Order: sequence, then C-alpha cells, then structure tokens
Amino acid sequence: MTDTAVRPGGIGLAALASYLDERPVHRPGDDRQSALAAVLGVPAHDPPDVREVGGWRTDGLHGGALEWSAGFGPSTEAWWVVPEGESPFPAVVLLHAHGGVTHVGGRPMIDAPGDDGRIRAARERLYAGLGIGNAFAQAGFAVVAFDTFGWGSRAVRLRPGSSTAALLEALEATDAANGMHLDGLARGDREASVLEPSLARAASLLGTSFAGLVAHDDLVALDAVRSLPMVDADRVSLFGYSGGGARAAFLSALDGGFESVTVACMMTTWRALVPDHVEAHSWLVNSPGLPRHAELHDLLAAPERPRRLVQYGLHDHLFTEGGMRAAHAALEASGIAYRGSFHDAGHELTPAMLAEAVAFARDGEPPR
Repeated sequence: MTDTAVRPGGIGLAALASYLDERPVHRPGDDRQSALAAVLGVPAHDPPDVREVGGWRTDGLHGGALEWSAGFGPSTEAWWVVPEGESPFPAVVLLHAHGGVTHVGGRPMIDAPGDDGRIRAARERLYAGLGIGNAFAQAGFAVVAFDTFGWGSRAVRLRPGSSTAALLEALEATDAANGMHLDGLARGDREASVLEPSLARAASLLGTSFAGLVAHDDLVALDAVRSLPMVDADRVSLFGYSGGGARAAFLSALDGGFESVTVACMMTTWRALVPDHVEAHSWLVNSPGLPRHAELHDLLAAPERPRRLVQYGLHDHLFTEGGMRAAHAALEASGIAYRGSFHDAGHELTPAMLAEAVAFARDGEPPR
C-alpha cells in the first residue's frame, strides 16, 4: 500500500458527521425544490464569508482567487475571471467535471498565467485544453469556477477498509507487472475513485448522499458568487460539462434563479443506463431514490425561468443514443425554453461546443 491511503488534509468523516448532526435538510421554500433536497439529503447551509486571495491581468482579462467556508472541512478554493470594464457583469458559474480527476476541481476551467503542469494536464485531459472561463469572460461575463465536495481543496480523507485496500494493492501489483508507474497525484485519483462507493455509503449512513453533499457545496458557492461586487446577482448562468452537467441540472431544480443553464455531455433517461452503462457513472449521478423522484431531464425542466441548452455527443460512450434522444424529446415536449444540439463527437467538449455555449449564454440562441 502507498502512503496515500490517508490523503493529506481534506475533509474527515468526523468533521462531516459533526456538521450534519441535527442540521436540517435544505428547504428553499418552494415545495418542488424542497422535495428534491429531501430526496438527496441536501444539508442546510449558512451564507459564506468570501475572501479574495490573489489577482492577475492579461490579454484584456482580469482574474484572481477566492476562498470561503462551506461550513465544515477546509475552505473552498475558487477562481474568477472578468473582462476589463465596469462591473457588475452578468455571471457564468462553471461546474467542473468528475472525470476520475479529484486532485483538482474547478481550477483547470480557467486559463491563468503561471499555471503549473498538473493544471495544464488536467485541462487537456478533461476539457481538450480549452480555457472555458476565458472564453465566457471574453464575451462579457464574470466567471467563477470552484472546487466542490470531493475535489481539490474539498477532497475527502478516507482510509481504505480491508476490501478496498486489497483492491488497491492488486491494482498496484498489476501496474508493477506491466512496468507502469503512477505518480502520487494519479494514485490519489485512483484511490478516490475506488473509495467513492465507501464515501457514498458513509453519506447515506449520515442521512445524506454523495450527490446531496455536492449540491450543498454548490449552493454555498452560488451564495458566494451572488455576493461578489463584480457580479449582477440577477443575471447568473450555469455551465456544466459531464458530471458538472448533472450538477447543473440539480442546481437548476434546487434554485431556478438563473438566466440560462447549459448541460454538455450529460443527459439521458435513467432506464437507458441499464444494463450496459451502470458502472460508467459515479455516485454523483447514481443517487438512491432519485430515479423514482424524477428523471434528469425533469430536473432540468423543473424551474420556469432559465433558458436551457443541452449538448449531446452522438458517439458519447457513456450513454446510448436512444437514451439521449428520449431525453431530448421529453425536453422539447415540456414547453420550456430549450434547445438541444447533437454533435459529431464523443464524450468531449469541442471548440464548436464551447463557442455554441458562449453564444447561447450571451445571445440566447447559439449559432446554427
């Protein structure tokens, strides 16, 4: 076993249990939103105190870093970028992917001066090297990306039990036999993936869920973003890719006060994932009780206000085409302000998809 069995820093389960002790479920005031919060076990949260911790300027953009407390564990780290000009700006909140990469969260979504190799590598692996936040900022938005529960500054510290320890040892033995060597970051990411079911079990025993804890951190982040002087709090949009797209659907159902919501490569019916795509999706999506409550497309369609764009990859190996098209048909029939676009792509964010998402957030209608 490596010494990454207990990840340095991070959220401990004792701190999580203490935070959840006698803490009520989030109740937004709307019955439909409250029902989803109850299904996911989203803990109530307090408004965060946001601190600015650094800044930079380049190529007509101004950016920096933020911190706030989510109520337990280490502070949330976040990053922002805005165009030069007079604020407040309409805002886009970026929701990072899962991707099996947990040592970073939101940071690779913004391309900033001085990015180190691990940030650039994660940006290349998850987002095809695209500076997502920069593209939105160049279109006139204030952009914020942040780490949610389980990633980066909000990573969780777990010790493997006997079965997961044995699995990790077997994986390392296989690596050695094949002449492979994973660095500490890659070993930590793999360990977090192996331990995610254990984290989901622990969350369930504590009266919540993995998805509920992620939603908690995301709701805290929304409060933080809306409090920023650079942001027009009445004009906030969401962009989420892959697992971040699921988070966008959850947030749009829990809050609803958004100008637009874009979901990239994360839309299907639940039934279409069975039997061949069950293991392709994390506990961020596979939340007990959720399928009986609502389809993912129902969650996206729940609030009346936002305009919605869903981007589908026709060759996305994480979904069936039938499941994607069924969700698309349901959204078209729902009567909401919705557009779905099908791309000749796999599970990836392409430059064309990013340009389409920026145009949709800015103008309300992506180029055809």
